[in-house]
Amino acid sequence: MTKGLAAVLELYLRTPRLLRLLAPVLVMYALWRLSAQQSIPLGPVQLSEFAHNSMHIFAYGGLGAAWFLALSDRAERKLAASRSKARIAVLLAVVYGIVDEVHQSYVPERTASAGDVLSDFSGATLAVLVLLSVGDRDRTALRILPWWLVVCVGSVAFATYGPC
Repeated sequence: MTKGLAAVLELYLRTPRLLRLLAPVLVMYALWRLSAQQSIPLGPVQLSEFAHNSMHIFAYGGLGAAWFLALSDRAERKLAASRSKARIAVLLAVVYGIVDEVHQSYVPERTASAGDVLSDFSGATLAVLVLLSVGDRDRTALRILPWWLVVCVGSVAFATYGPC
């Protein structure tokens, strides 16, 4: 499966960078629109909140992955350069997460939460670790990956049940 995913990544990286930069912009636009909506209860309060906070992992994972792929260069095979771009991708996703939380604080029935930003960071990092381990075969990223899944669950639990 990793060979298939690596082949898809290689193909995607052949897309001109300008088009790849469109992906994170579209993800940010979608996140902005979603956070501008008033919250809708989906079921039991705690379960609904846990599900909502879990979506931060997926949403900001998508944003982190989109930034990483937009910044990556197909010809660049240096792991240090990939790790540097990974850090930038996570940083861009988290900064956007902070901006979006501030925006959300102005929406009726919504609040800003440090726990949500922590979940944003966890999700963006998880996605970038997956891409590093598949695309660049980064063994360190591969070793960290299972532990980072635990961090993701912990950040969602903190956002749901913590003091924020």
